[in-house]
Amino acid sequence: MHYTFPYKFAGTLEIPDAHLLGVFEAHPHSDQPEEAIIAGAIAHPVGAPRLREFINARETVLIITDDVTRMTPVDRILPHLLSELERAGVPDHNIRFLIALGTHRKMTRDELVAKLGANIVSRFNVANHDWDDPEALFHIATSTQGIPIVVNRAVQWADHVIGVGTIFPHAVAGYSGGGKIVIPGISSEATCGDMHWAMYGIPPRDLYGHVENPVRALIDEFALKAGLDYIVDAVLDARGRVVAMATGDPIAAHRAGAALSARHYGVRVPGPADIVICDACGADIEYWQAIKAITPAGIVMNDGGVIIQVAACPEGIAVSHPEVLEYGYRPLVVVEALMQQGLISKSVAAHMIQASEVIVDRGRGFLISPGVSPEETVRLGFLHAETPQEALDRALTIKGKSASIIVLRHAGDLLPLF
Repeated sequence: MHYTFPYKFAGTLEIPDAHLLGVFEAHPHSDQPEEAIIAGAIAHPVGAPRLREFINARETVLIITDDVTRMTPVDRILPHLLSELERAGVPDHNIRFLIALGTHRKMTRDELVAKLGANIVSRFNVANHDWDDPEALFHIATSTQGIPIVVNRAVQWADHVIGVGTIFPHAVAGYSGGGKIVIPGISSEATCGDMHWAMYGIPPRDLYGHVENPVRALIDEFALKAGLDYIVDAVLDARGRVVAMATGDPIAAHRAGAALSARHYGVRVPGPADIVICDACGADIEYWQAIKAITPAGIVMNDGGVIIQVAACPEGIAVSHPEVLEYGYRPLVVVEALMQQGLISKSVAAHMIQASEVIVDRGRGFLISPGVSPEETVRLGFLHAETPQEALDRALTIKGKSASIIVLRHAGDLLPLF
């Protein structure tokens, strides 16, 4: 088979037909216009009143949106949301925006304008979350497990906190969206780490695409205690167009949105393969994000198999977390030891084990990326190849010429179903 990647730099690939189990890609789509989908979801919330009835004119509203690492068309969603607040009589000075960075870098003004719209940036108070500034953070509550919940102080100002984001299959939380806009979106690094580290010891296949899991339970509790009381979450296609949406109660609406996401991103595959070829197109500003493709690839990889990942990573490996490159993806026991010694945070450790579980403990991996140098590739723990074709040829040498092969296109959002 002659296969072409969704990247110009990756070129093409010749895959032996006899051993190819198939090329699999989610095809989220809708016959409805995007604006009608958004308007319909805003008008028919799940588990909560319509926003115009939920908020009154005297109350303050904090709108939290996801950042540049997500394709959410916030600029096309906000007019509908703000129209509801206007109908409720909420004045502009009672509305603020906060960008949920998690532990990502801050967005530039140009990026904010592109994400929110020029009118929003000039009309309202818009701020990046300062996750590494103690003065910007506040210990708002303690979880039932005794974990401190530390978030951005802006939630103290608001009577209502609305999250705007996207729901897709997620390696740690089962699905993104919902309370994730708060935890890790506007939390401290320590709170973010506590959430992510809850995944430790749970097989990825028991988290990815499973909406009810221990990590999601932690996220929900943290977010509700931090004040999140309404969400506006979209399901997107590969171009970033809204194909479905759920709004309303942070729990009920999220579960409804996750069900929509599963229908759009779920793809039936024939079974695990010895070699899995995948890309992270659309979710790869840096490898910190592109790792999203590793989990579904690992789920469809036989133990002892080989992953070949292609990703652009124009901002390198992890702008905010240089320790990822310093230590690389090590065996799980080593990652845990580094975390216990205080050499890496829980957030970094959780990131590391997503890759380590696949390319170190269970198999091997090639990474082809113009944003990651050959030296960095090897230092991370991947095998280096100049091209996907070279990687496949070497993988066939490792696994044998009869090795089975699966291709996952746009793997970062794909939910493999057996």
